[in-house]
Amino acid sequence: LEAAVAALNADEVENKVTVNLKKGTYNVTGNEKLTIRRANVTLKGEGNATIIDCGAYSNSGQGGIIVDADNVTIEDLKVITSGDKNVSAIKVTALEEIEDEMRLVKDVVIKDVTVSSTGSGVNLHGTKDAVVDGLTVEKAGKVGISLANSVNVTVKDTTALDGTCAWGSIGM
Repeated sequence: LEAAVAALNADEVENKVTVNLKKGTYNVTGNEKLTIRRANVTLKGEGNATIIDCGAYSNSGQGGIIVDADNVTIEDLKVITSGDKNVSAIKVTALEEIEDEMRLVKDVVIKDVTVSSTGSGVNLHGTKDAVVDGLTVEKAGKVGISLANSVNVTVKDTTALDGTCAWGSIGM
């Protein structure tokens, strides 16, 4: 998984690419391993039997998986983080601003994903036209879904049961 993400980020071609992950547990081996910086990527598992276990590792100290590119889909898998409370399972954000303006990450889809995190489950910070569909939050040390500086976000068919999120299901 880590090698596939590194190869994607090195690829400058903008065609659509799908990384299919088979059932099993993918253990992250260090910090800064799962930041998606290439547009038009789908990371697709085989349901909750495909587990990305980030452990205490993170990307930019913010997420087990960071999405910093347009037109990225994460679907049919489970993401776990167990480190710092500032680390979300999945964070969508532009890591670099452009000339004093916040760049928005556009058209990200998180579909049929389960998260368990000591931080927020999913953190959308600086996004446009994002869709969260079929998310299950098993545990969140903060909120199930955190929204900040985001526009045109759709959240549907999402479950964050009472008692699973320390600060509530959705925080804006």
